[in-house]
Amino acid sequence: NHLRRFNPAWVIVISTSAALVVALAWLFWGKSQGEPLGRSSGSVIAIAAIVGLIIFLGDLFYFSAYHSGGKTIGITTIIILMPVITALLNYVIKGKGVGLTEIAGWILVSAGVILLAK
Repeated sequence: NHLRRFNPAWVIVISTSAALVVALAWLFWGKSQGEPLGRSSGSVIAIAAIVGLIIFLGDLFYFSAYHSGGKTIGITTIIILMPVITALLNYVIKGKGVGLTEIAGWILVSAGVILLAK
């Protein structure tokens, strides 16, 4: 596999850097169009930094699993179960019932697992 020579952490850093460039370009374009640039408080910035770190670590584990030779079916099945996990958390935390969005997610997850298993 030709992708094994790339360190998963660097792949994430490079892709995040590209996303940051796009976000900054979008921000400056909006500013040039007269959109106001809001200020965030310290707590919002801290929460954003913590969420960013969590996402970075999640991606690092995800890419590292592929990089270290993990089984594609197992890794991908766990990842595509996220709509089901999200719906369950939504029910447990908020007490919100299952809606059409969750049902559509479960159908797509089921189709994805079936396609991957073939």
